[in-house]
Amino acid sequence: MDTSSLIMGVILLMLFFTPVLYLIFNQSATERKSLKKLKNIESEFKLKLQHKELSNSLVLGLDPESKKLVVAEPQKDMEYDIIDLSKVRDCTVSRNYTGGRSEKEMTTRVGLELLSRNGQEKITEILFYDEDDEHSYDPENKLFLAKKWDSLIREHIPKTN
Repeated sequence: MDTSSLIMGVILLMLFFTPVLYLIFNQSATERKSLKKLKNIESEFKLKLQHKELSNSLVLGLDPESKKLVVAEPQKDMEYDIIDLSKVRDCTVSRNYTGGRSEKEMTTRVGLELLSRNGQEKITEILFYDEDDEHSYDPENKLFLAKKWDSLIREHIPKTN
């Protein structure tokens, strides 16, 4: 093998791996930043988040002892909301879809609605997937996550007599 072939091979290899490595490091840095902000929220409000979920579009944390749910959005500079589960009556997975051949092709929105104890009004909707959001992908995976968090939240909603 001559030197020019070796140099050409190394250049092609670098052209292939450089974008992949950049994406990996960028994603890792974003996750570290989100986790750091979540830890700051945790210490500021004296929470012990035992359940955490980090994704490109949503950061969730649940403190089972104080019955608090932290919802933050990395795309909005980690704007966060702390929801007191003692004020939540029910939690349901909401899923919107349009006509099509299969549900996977039709899903346009997946969310988790938290309903207030004081009637039927929504406290909030935690959006896992939105077809119009460029950071949302894989609606089936997001539906699985919504169902997982639905069961976690339901376990920690205080029962009324």
